[in-house]
Amino acid sequence: MNIRMVYPRRFIQDENGSATVLALFFCLIILIIGGMAVDFQKRQADSQYLQNAADSAAHAALLTRQSKSESVAISEALKVVRGMLPRKNMQEAITSADFTFGTWDYDTRTFTPAPGAVDAVRVYAGMTKDRGNSTPNLLLYMIGFDSFNVAEDSIQVLKRKPCSFQGLLAEGVLTIDSGNFFGPSFCLHSNTYVSLRTNNYFTADNYADKILGSKVSMPHIEKLDIPDSAYSSNTNLEGAKAEGWYNLSSLDELPNIITNLELGVGLFVPSTVLLKAPTPLTLSEFRPSDIAPGLAHRHNCAGGKIIFKSGTYEDFTLVTDCQVEFSSNVILKNVVIATRNTSAQAFYSSSGLQLGVNDDCAIGGGATLLSLGGFYANANFSAYGGVVWARGDIYFHARAKKIEGLSMKTQGSLTATSEAEMRVCETSPILGKYAEYGPRLMQ
Repeated sequence: MNIRMVYPRRFIQDENGSATVLALFFCLIILIIGGMAVDFQKRQADSQYLQNAADSAAHAALLTRQSKSESVAISEALKVVRGMLPRKNMQEAITSADFTFGTWDYDTRTFTPAPGAVDAVRVYAGMTKDRGNSTPNLLLYMIGFDSFNVAEDSIQVLKRKPCSFQGLLAEGVLTIDSGNFFGPSFCLHSNTYVSLRTNNYFTADNYADKILGSKVSMPHIEKLDIPDSAYSSNTNLEGAKAEGWYNLSSLDELPNIITNLELGVGLFVPSTVLLKAPTPLTLSEFRPSDIAPGLAHRHNCAGGKIIFKSGTYEDFTLVTDCQVEFSSNVILKNVVIATRNTSAQAFYSSSGLQLGVNDDCAIGGGATLLSLGGFYANANFSAYGGVVWARGDIYFHARAKKIEGLSMKTQGSLTATSEAEMRVCETSPILGKYAEYGPRLMQ
């Protein structure tokens, strides 16, 4: 029996079995590299899940908050994200405590919590050890890294949609005749297509002075209906073209808006009108002295007609089911008139209807017409802080009259005839209430 004696010096120099130790080191290195590849990729995937869920939750919460309480907004948002977080440990990544409503400062780009706010919301989404739901590792746990903390947040802010503030917007065809001037930021939009004649002027973009030019938009710009000479005869038309689609579902709310007006309550009641039960009117023809200012009124005539005779009418609301006719040279100031009449000419003006006061866009003094039917202004229509919303078609003829601060929207077609000057009013507050707002991702 041979016994091999291994002396200390020889043991140190002996290389038998070294490959096994080296293989273990290589296995460890491969495990770490593989773990980094697999688990870091998994962490990134979880991070994206959380970011998508936080964005969706913030969007849903802010939209719901416009008409509901904070608690209802949070509840609705949580329903939206439940299906977006597939694994069990993700389900607690967003809880009701992770929603914070507040305000957003565009200059400093900072969010400030403010209980009761409706303008902005921040949503936090977290998978962390503190919550007991950190994202587990598949391979790195074998070398002591059990899990990663993953957290994301989203801030969404309610921002006014371009073109929903002032301009001409139609679900159907928007037809513009000749000889019109469109100032900076004035919008012409159709969700079908725009038909445009000649000799119109569109203000160009001026990026140096941060001035946005007037726009002509529709979902498919190739559907723009123009004569052969349109680009030479319509100044800056090429630069004014834009593609887009606008959700005009706010017009679906007209029945609810009209009901609130009838009760003398809601955002659309002028500040000069008392919030009280409406006063019934019975006359079929009105003069300014026949309608008491500062009150909400109603008039039922079972499909008949009421007529506003020439003059200036101020400071009231009126809800009716009648056709409303304006005699020549009627001026409406701080007035809201809404009709449930559904005829094509639910509002009719023979000549000279003026919405608002010609005061160089001073705050206040505007007027609003809301119709479940159409609107027809035959000649010399003008607006200085005015709103015309209709479910039926809209037609107006301005002929050298000014349009300063007009929000005109229809679920039908809109036809604007020639020789009008149309501009945006930056300081007309009544229009802000009628603008469409939507969540915008800020962070």
